[in-house]
Amino acid sequence: MRIVPSMRLLFWASLVFVPMLGWATSGADTAGLASLILVAFVLLMVVDVAMGANQPVPTASFADKMRLIRDVEDELYVTVQHENPNAHSVRLGLLVDPACQAQPLVQRTTLPAASAARVAWRVRCGERGDFAAKGVVCEHRSPLGLWELRRTLEAEGTIRVYPNLRQDRKQIAATFMRRSGFGQKLQRHVGQGREFEQLREYSPGDSYDEIHWKGTAKRGYPITKIFQVERTQEIYVLMDTSRLLSRPCSDSDEPILERYVNAALALAMVTERTGDMLGLMTFSDRVHRFLRASGGHGHFLTCRESLYDAKASHVSPDFGEMASFIRLRLRRRALLLVGTCLDDPVLAESYYESIGLLNRQHLVVTCVVSPNFSQALFENEKVTSAAAVYEELSAHLRWQQIQELKVKLRAVGVNLQTLSATDTCTDLVSSYMDIKKRQVL
Repeated sequence: MRIVPSMRLLFWASLVFVPMLGWATSGADTAGLASLILVAFVLLMVVDVAMGANQPVPTASFADKMRLIRDVEDELYVTVQHENPNAHSVRLGLLVDPACQAQPLVQRTTLPAASAARVAWRVRCGERGDFAAKGVVCEHRSPLGLWELRRTLEAEGTIRVYPNLRQDRKQIAATFMRRSGFGQKLQRHVGQGREFEQLREYSPGDSYDEIHWKGTAKRGYPITKIFQVERTQEIYVLMDTSRLLSRPCSDSDEPILERYVNAALALAMVTERTGDMLGLMTFSDRVHRFLRASGGHGHFLTCRESLYDAKASHVSPDFGEMASFIRLRLRRRALLLVGTCLDDPVLAESYYESIGLLNRQHLVVTCVVSPNFSQALFENEKVTSAAAVYEELSAHLRWQQIQELKVKLRAVGVNLQTLSATDTCTDLVSSYMDIKKRQVL
């Protein structure tokens, strides 16, 4: 507990203490009376602070579930239990992790007599993950109002901050997620489906390999099989959380891993509409989390719980461990979307050697966010200095490295998809929809 003099004490001290002190030291016959007044004033201050310290201490508690969206301001409630039989006016300040910003910093409220008060703060957090809420700082006055007594009301709570998908949802909603027919983009599929749907009578022009011979023999006239597009395909997002994913994107200070997390959750929303099943895996030098492919809104919430606290570690990725893990656990052919960073030639070579365990059974698409300052030569027309020329040459070398790796992976049946730093979610979803449209899986 900290004891701070109030403005009332400072006022009375300047009005009483200073004149009486000068009177007591003046040597006059009435100096003893001034000394008695000073002693009485000091005793009054001591009694007041003692009475304030003996008052019942309030207790604070947080809600069971405190959930926020990154970069979105929302209300956080704290319950303060007051046992004093009299109502008290107090000042409260919220103690949270430095990553979270609470507004206002300090607010004044009145605690009802022998009851609880629910106090709200506007909290905003710029990072994902779990952040500690440590309690509330409470300041109240002593009975005579001469002192301000400050206590820390300790309480344990966790603020869970989820990824912000509002902007990404807006980007893909008009194209892929409208429920009504108005304004919906038609997704045509190439060729017929491969999943049996039903039987119908033969029509002129039907292929002979589509005739159901047992049904034809049973009914006495030709019967044709009808196929539909597969709707329960397995899609897995394999997310790299190694050291290179902590680097910022070219257009902002946001790390590359943040774009991959948002893109994976956006893809989960799209697969929920298309009927496919989505699974997740995060890895670096080892496999951290693995979530089996499933569907429905409940599975989307499970995916969000698995990714909200994903952080980039300071290690290099082990692609061999990742490939062995997937090879042993996935028996059914699936679409594997590997989100990683292959700017390092050593890591690119390791990825090329390890991906051979997967490309024979599964359809593998490697996704990389376009590196900083990576573009072909002569694409930038605004080159005005010699230093800019060298920057363009460096960007061309990065672009050429990606193109060579793309050709090398294509030779073994692995597609390398370069995602835009600004439209990562849209590019990943478009790549998935293109594969589904062509029925490559």
